[in-house]
Amino acid sequence: MNYSTIQIVPSLHRNVINFMGMLDRKKYIATKKIKDKFIALDTRNVLTTWNSVTGKLEKVHKLKDLDLSTYDTYEYEARDISYKADWY
Repeated sequence: MNYSTIQIVPSLHRNVINFMGMLDRKKYIATKKIKDKFIALDTRNVLTTWNSVTGKLEKVHKLKDLDLSTYDTYEYEARDISYKADWY
């Protein structure tokens, strides 16, 4: 054993970034990545911005006079699960 070296082995099938304070995927209507920012709009009318490199929360903005509670995650066709997966 060598206690001075740590090996980190990434998952082979996907790389998952955990964004701090993120809700369940089903709560988000739309997402967008712009440069190093990841922006998500949820059903509570909240736009949230994270740093896509660190996962750190950067900004939260509540939209006024708008009700998005009846909206659902985008689907291209009835069985499209691309945007409903448990990773981003």
